[in-house]
Amino acid sequence: METETRVFLKKKFKDYYFRHTVQEPPDIERREFGYGTLEDKIKVRHFCFAGAREFHQFLKRDAPFYLSYSTALYRYPANQPMAAKEWLGADVVFDLDVPMRTGYLNTQDLDKAKNEALSLSDFIFTDFGFEKNEVSVNFSGSKGYHFHIRGDRVQRMGQDERKELVDYVTGTGLKPIPDAQTRDPKGKKKLTFPFYWKQTNTGVEIVGGPKKGDSGWAGRYYVKTREILTQPDGELTNIPGIGEKTAKEIIEKREKFLTQLDEGNWSYLLALVGKRVFDEAKTMAVTAIADADKQVTGDLSRLIRVPDTLHAGSGLIAKVVKDLDSFDPLADAVAFSSEPTTAKTIKDVPQFDIGGIQHGPFKAGEKINLPECAAVYLMLKGAAEVVG
Repeated sequence: METETRVFLKKKFKDYYFRHTVQEPPDIERREFGYGTLEDKIKVRHFCFAGAREFHQFLKRDAPFYLSYSTALYRYPANQPMAAKEWLGADVVFDLDVPMRTGYLNTQDLDKAKNEALSLSDFIFTDFGFEKNEVSVNFSGSKGYHFHIRGDRVQRMGQDERKELVDYVTGTGLKPIPDAQTRDPKGKKKLTFPFYWKQTNTGVEIVGGPKKGDSGWAGRYYVKTREILTQPDGELTNIPGIGEKTAKEIIEKREKFLTQLDEGNWSYLLALVGKRVFDEAKTMAVTAIADADKQVTGDLSRLIRVPDTLHAGSGLIAKVVKDLDSFDPLADAVAFSSEPTTAKTIKDVPQFDIGGIQHGPFKAGEKINLPECAAVYLMLKGAAEVVG
């Protein structure tokens, strides 16, 4: 990156922090902080702030390209090595990240990221039962979302407990429906969650499973099964795994099957639609938590981006999200203006979206006029230099 571009970007970051007050993280005096350069997201760490005033002064004075803070609380957050900090507890953080298929910001992939965030939100509030005042959500500033869960219920959780939360929302451990020939040690057909053997009031042994009113993963199986059984007659065969014979049987016995489903009687339904239901239920899992991102939730000393600070890979704000349904990161998280800015591309740039506008594609060596937010983005991507 040319010096002129680096100076231009630093000025823009300073202008942003001069004009905006970033809310300090809770329990700020117990947090470790780290800041980064254009080359390294965390160049310096193991420092702390005495309070909000010192934090705000630092942002206005230094305008770091990246600023991160610890999910953990420490008695002595600036001490080294880590053991000398004296760990007091940690927030639970989920890090969702959807790769941009072109390598550049685009509406389609960020819509996928938001849908994943909405799915995770359902798990957090419905399945885990956290209250809204215990959870904060922010756009990552680039390709996803961060969920922060705070409070006494999670502060002392260990790594194994945190891993269980990730495994649950990602559907890790959900096992496919065994073949009918697969038997357990007692010779019975082998079953996997959420199916089990049970006895009726008359002593008859049946396959039990998801039923009306169930929550959690069992409830998701129920919802997907009901969706299959109530498909319009002419559309049943469009469902993978549902042939004409099965479709005909569902149409003829639909009310009977729906009653069995509501009661949790899967003795016949399991063979009829079980494998399809498993595949459909798995689509309700959160898939945007990659193996590396799973480590974020389990890490008891992780540093993560401070909400409402700038991301130096995009120039977007790691914006706190109040209403996930209506949030549009390519409009709501834009930090810089739409003023025309001249830049020169130094590599080919595919079409990308930012500031509510689609830009490009551009060839290397083009001199282009773009809204400031788009020009800053290309400079931070190493795809363009400023033209003075």
